[in-house]
Amino acid sequence: MAVLSYTYNFYNNTLIDSYITKAFQRCGILGPDITGLMADSAVFDLNLMFSEWANKGLNLFTVEKKMFNLNQGQSSYILDQYTVETTEVTAGLNLQLLGGVAASSAGGNAAGPFSGNPLTPCTQVAPNGNISYTYPPGSTPCVYYVGIQSFTNTTYSIVIEYTIDGVLWNLALEIPKQLYPANNLLWFVLPAQLNVSGIRIRETGGATLNIAIINISQPTYSRILSPISRAEYTSYPNKTNQAVPSSFYLDRQETPIMVLWPTPDPTYQTIVYNASQQIMDVNALAQNPNIPQRFMEAAIAGLSARMALIFAADKFPLLDSLSQRAFDLAAREDVENVPMRITPNIFYT
Repeated sequence: MAVLSYTYNFYNNTLIDSYITKAFQRCGILGPDITGLMADSAVFDLNLMFSEWANKGLNLFTVEKKMFNLNQGQSSYILDQYTVETTEVTAGLNLQLLGGVAASSAGGNAAGPFSGNPLTPCTQVAPNGNISYTYPPGSTPCVYYVGIQSFTNTTYSIVIEYTIDGVLWNLALEIPKQLYPANNLLWFVLPAQLNVSGIRIRETGGATLNIAIINISQPTYSRILSPISRAEYTSYPNKTNQAVPSSFYLDRQETPIMVLWPTPDPTYQTIVYNASQQIMDVNALAQNPNIPQRFMEAAIAGLSARMALIFAADKFPLLDSLSQRAFDLAAREDVENVPMRITPNIFYT
């Protein structure tokens, strides 16, 4: 009878220092001979390589769904600086999922953020609190999005959690520490749409929650926008005329900007889009790289070729060839295996 591990933790247990050690082994340089300067060089080159991967085409594992509020009369919207490309963009209408009971773990007006009035915040009196919204027994709405608006300009480290049974709370989304500007509703897309009996936001970084709006919602209607070029957008007349947006232009500056045309009217509430992002930085040896397991060999092979170029030039031709092969194999599998359909893009007004 076969003896199996029944574990799947090889990727999680393989940290950056192991990538570096293995890359140098392929160069013929063993652990005791790897100096601190060599390790620093490997970390720098690993970041350079991950940056280069964005230029080789769409890496599906870097795609994340994002959204922002549409403002009537505003055509341009600043995206995250680490956005490489936007693949699909839709304008949407959302349904706020009400009918539940609000609660606060640290005082304040718990129901205020769910009233729709930004002037009735829940101002807690202690750090690391949570604000929850629980639905009646038998009601389990499907949650897609959570919008959060702070009452003041504050930096929070928030996790969004959900419950099925009203007792145990599970992680739905961890939001890195960031600024929540006052009067600015920030939207977050849950990685998986969840039928829940309750949702809560919880501060984890020591701040005290002072929240004006919490919007728990799901989409009701969406309209896809067509990508256009800089030249096309420049040629369009009447850029300030307001109507339902039908197209977008991605201005790929250091900080990308999405420009909508026509300029939005009040018809739609949000833009939801798929964003291809840069791979996260490597800045410590005791980290996992921001890649899936199927790209581990591509990362190690690529790093070994880069290190050979510096420290083992005689091995560079072979390792560079193996590096290209490893990435090609990973990229060839990193696709959506679906039928291709070609349909006309027709909008009726």
